Amino acid sequence: MNEILLIKQSVPARAFKLTRVCEAKGLSHIKHIIGQALSRYNTYEKTFDLSNDYREQAQIQCGSWELIARSLLAGYSDNVFVSKKDLQDRTHHFLRYGNGNDIAVLDLKSTLIQPLSQPPASLVIARNILYLSSVRLVAIISFLGKIKADWIDHDVTRDIKLNEVEEKLLKTNNGYSTATTLFSKKCSNEIK
Repeated sequence: MNEILLIKQSVPARAFKLTRVCEAKGLSHIKHIIGQALSRYNTYEKTFDLSNDYREQAQIQCGSWELIARSLLAGYSDNVFVSKKDLQDRTHHFLRYGNGNDIAVLDLKSTLIQPLSQPPASLVIARNILYLSSVRLVAIISFLGKIKADWIDHDVTRDIKLNEVEEKLLKTNNGYSTATTLFSKKCSNEIK
């Protein structure tokens, strides 16, 4: 992929033909996959360009995934989802952070799907959110990334309205104190 990108960057935009490059490199049989990857690369390049703080760092191929994640957080904060595992014991279900009515499940091909015996990621950021026409209640989120607590730059307040069952589950599993210690520096949790 790096060779394809190098060729793309070394010629004028109109002169770049993916078919010719794939034929020259002997990659014609996977041209469709390279085309999809190139399309995603262009989309992410535009996304990273939106954030003034991370524009320059995101363009450097340094392998620093923290900078990439911070750039995505700056540009796609509406696409942050919170796991329902702690409150409702639903392992692969997530709620949109800003809107408690949007429920989503992980894409089955996601690397974040873990066995039921392991806890899911607490916070994820999604690039694609797909609502199927047959089931509008649940979205499928893909191109996911796990958010680490120390990547959150701003203070976050979570007002959580619980029913009796959720409150009991949270107290019996010691979930509130776990969440408080995990996100204590940047997040304050209020249970109502």
